[in-house]
Amino acid sequence: MERHLKTATVLAHMLDNQFNILGFRFGLNGIIGLIPWLGDALVAFLSLYLVWIGLQMNLPRMKLIEMISNIAVNFFIGLIPILGDAVDFFHKANLKNLKILKDHAKHPVMEGQVIDPIQPASFR
Repeated sequence: MERHLKTATVLAHMLDNQFNILGFRFGLNGIIGLIPWLGDALVAFLSLYLVWIGLQMNLPRMKLIEMISNIAVNFFIGLIPILGDAVDFFHKANLKNLKILKDHAKHPVMEGQVIDPIQPASFR
């Protein structure tokens, strides 16, 4: 799993944060997204790798839906000429999804698991 998170980190930064011009960070998403339709589809396809990692990590269903929603917003708004190109530079769906993965890796809780804060850890 550690290897997948490292790959996800590299991919998210490459797509959303790779370049820095005058303090403004952007990634290949903004550049590839300039290619009508095909660029947005390619970025969405690459972004789904992070969702696949979430599936491997048994992320809760709501977190997976949140990740897919981030990708969908990026994709569908990205299809709109000019506005979509701006969103590609600012939305940073992959970094948002990476944060979801890393937060889950730090505090894994299985979906449906009930945590009783009153009960001592030794009795869980």
